[in-house]
Amino acid sequence: MLTRGPTEDKLRWTFRLYDIDGDGRIERREIREIIASIYLMLGKHTEPSVEHDTSAQHADKVFEVSDPLCGSLSSINKLLQEIHNSNPQKYGS
Repeated sequence: MLTRGPTEDKLRWTFRLYDIDGDGRIERREIREIIASIYLMLGKHTEPSVEHDTSAQHADKVFEVSDPLCGSLSSINKLLQEIHNSNPQKYGS
């Protein structure tokens, strides 16, 4: 799914992956949980080493970039609209 198909389908699939509780929003706690799980899979011998609070810091960075005033990415449609607006030549207007 991630290597073939339209970009929008890939984004929708990824959004659903991160939307752990299925409420149509990606909340900061969901990003933290996913990132923490990835770090657990990598193990403690990664380079550079991962500290206990690194996953929270990385999750916070996602929200600083996406929506600094909100605790969640409000919907897949809003995310897709922002992506389309950021590069109308690639995604159409």
